Amino acid sequence: MDYKEILAKKISKITNISENDIKEYIEIPPNSELGDYAFPCFRLAKELKKAPQIIASEIKESIELDEVLERVECVGGYLNFFMNKINFVKETIEEVKEVGIMGAFTGGLKATAGGISAAILFGYLAAIFFNPKAKA
Repeated sequence: MDYKEILAKKISKITNISENDIKEYIEIPPNSELGDYAFPCFRLAKELKKAPQIIASEIKESIELDEVLERVECVGGYLNFFMNKINFVKETIEEVKEVGIMGAFTGGLKATAGGISAAILFGYLAAIFFNPKAKA
């Protein structure tokens, strides 16, 4: 599943800017607390003749949440997207079943970082096999 493409379609529908242009701007934030993907609205300010913070707020209010997109937050002129982790893990497992674990990390999961995929998958597997318990 190409998450950048899904986000680009949603944003394009609201802004009437091409999906390809939008997709080029979507990035992975440096900190996972800022979401799975980020969209800098600064790049649209000139074209839409609005402040980036206003653009971010308007997109946030109009964007539809679904089984893929869990929530959206505005931080300054950025939109931060949080993808549904359960859906992401299911997609990762299906991808591994389909193309094997190395295939999943070398391009089978489009628009996701291999490190994120690995962390989620191995965290999930560790929870299954080692049954971690909280420290007292």
